[in-house]
Amino acid sequence: MNLLMLVCVSALSYGLFFVIRHPVIKQGDSIIYYFFISILIVLMNSLIFGLLSMLFSNLFSNMWVGIGIGILTWFSLNTKWGASLPLPINMFLFGTRGQDGNPSPDATLWLLGKIVVLVLVIIASIIEYKWMEKRGKV
Repeated sequence: MNLLMLVCVSALSYGLFFVIRHPVIKQGDSIIYYFFISILIVLMNSLIFGLLSMLFSNLFSNMWVGIGIGILTWFSLNTKWGASLPLPINMFLFGTRGQDGNPSPDATLWLLGKIVVLVLVIIASIIEYKWMEKRGKV
């Protein structure tokens, strides 16, 4: 339910951004495309950080460990060290554009990065399910 709320709030904020700021969109680009990309960003980041916190909270039987590892991961990926990671691994890299306004070659790596995040979500979900199954809570 919280994930649905986050997606709805991001959709609303995306719409308000366009109403208030009137951004210039390059001809040939679609506003709908950018809308779905922004929703994808919110969805993937919420899934990975929610599952990461839940996984470590259950592994260590301590809510604060899960929250701390989630925050530590977020801080480390938003530093210069995180910026030096290979582009597909950095989940906070958004599609970039060159000086001419066309998507840079790194933009395709951004999509690959979202696939990497999705694979991490699936792996974390499997680990979480197996851990809960072992403890008899499923």
